[in-house]
Amino acid sequence: MKVIDIHAHIYEKVAGITQGQPMSSTSQGKVTIGNREIQFLPPSFERSCSTAEALIAYMDWCGIEKALLMPNPFYGYHNYYFKESVKKYPDRLRGVALVDIMKGKAAAEELAQIYDEGILFGMKIEVDSTFQCAPGTRLADPKLAPVWDCCEQYHQPMFIHMFRREDIVDLELLAKTYPHITFVICHMGADICFRAGMPKRNYEKVLQIVKEYENVYIDLAEEGKTPGRNVACLGYTLQEFNEKFSGKYEFGDRVILYHWQDWRLICPAYFEPIFILKVPEWL
Repeated sequence: MKVIDIHAHIYEKVAGITQGQPMSSTSQGKVTIGNREIQFLPPSFERSCSTAEALIAYMDWCGIEKALLMPNPFYGYHNYYFKESVKKYPDRLRGVALVDIMKGKAAAEELAQIYDEGILFGMKIEVDSTFQCAPGTRLADPKLAPVWDCCEQYHQPMFIHMFRREDIVDLELLAKTYPHITFVICHMGADICFRAGMPKRNYEKVLQIVKEYENVYIDLAEEGKTPGRNVACLGYTLQEFNEKFSGKYEFGDRVILYHWQDWRLICPAYFEPIFILKVPEWL
């Protein structure tokens, strides 16, 4: 059975943004957020980074055949490192592109160059980090249309990590508007579904969208133990979750399933892969 990690993070150095402030690697697993230093990774991560070589070693150890490198402004913009890693390990890694979507037309032009180059593909939007400097921006904001138009033209997938109720509304609108974009909902709906206090109707709406739109997928990059994001709140096990998808909802062939113990690849405990029902062509 093939096991593919659908959501892996690597970075030579943290150079991102969070809480409205820059975040940067220091040493022994620590990063600075503004002027404050915190423990972000275990101290054994001497340079406070997560390299492609470390990822490959974890994959070999855990029996994972391939991994999809997933970017995020939270860690910084690392297209160059992604490209070099994919070229170095072409049989093991695929890489998703990241551009500053707030640049509109310029971002679309940058994406087109990336797609023409043919090494990276797709695009990732982690709503909280992407809109740190413009928190009121909607996914369906007209000024972002050039990016959506580019992905539609190139038939590229879009990976979205949602935080706000309006993200669900916009996702459905975008799925209707751009039928040639494959939308992948990260982390089973992520914070908008599993953050503490989120109503279950949010999750039910996400499932409805996946069921209704052929171009919308969902991934299970969620381990159920991260504080504040707990799949256990749904009241059934991961196996029952799978049966629910492939049975009652009848769209199991569009669910990208996998499960790991530690979402940051930092703990040498173990991975618990479930399986992937259908491997999209871009994997």
